[in-house]
Amino acid sequence: MITELKDIRSSVRSKTNVREYFRLNDRIKIAVRTIKMIFEDKITGETKIERTGEIAEHVTLDISAGGLQFFSREHYRDNMHLEITLYFKQTDP
Repeated sequence: MITELKDIRSSVRSKTNVREYFRLNDRIKIAVRTIKMIFEDKITGETKIERTGEIAEHVTLDISAGGLQFFSREHYRDNMHLEITLYFKQTDP
């Protein structure tokens, strides 16, 4: 899939897309679980985590280098740590 930045047209006024990253508007199945960071080892840089929540399945709205957006019936607070697994579609080369 090739994605290009394009002008966004509106019936009210014309806007130019000034986003810093390409945005993929593809629906990808994801699994989300809340985690709790316990500590980071200063010598190895390894972070110890504890998986605290149950796995909830969602679908992405869009993905970019700046992050991803998804629909959810669950409430996730700002700055909450999440473990997200993306299930990419399998395609033939």
